[in-house]
Amino acid sequence: ERRLEFHRRYRGFIEHASELDADGREAQAQQLSEGVDALERRGELALSEALLLQIGLIRAVSTDEQEQKRRAEALIRRYQALSAEREARQAQRVDPNFARYKAEEKRIV
Repeated sequence: ERRLEFHRRYRGFIEHASELDADGREAQAQQLSEGVDALERRGELALSEALLLQIGLIRAVSTDEQEQKRRAEALIRRYQALSAEREARQAQRVDPNFARYKAEEKRIV
């Protein structure tokens, strides 16, 4: 339900962003951006989904193509760093099933 409410607010913002003044757009986009981050941290959004939603917010806030590009590139770097960090953490985790498999393999061989 919380996720549905968030998506309703997000769609409403995207559809009506042009009706808001610049400060109002920026404030609402910031709140929605924090919501995207929260959903992603809870595992309710994949990093790729979160990135697309964040880029949508950038496009809704600014009409300056160069600013959109600059902000999107910074966002992509942030998400690439997050992804690399998570992959490194995952690589350090020992999969208990794999550990059992290797132990069984060693016993058999």
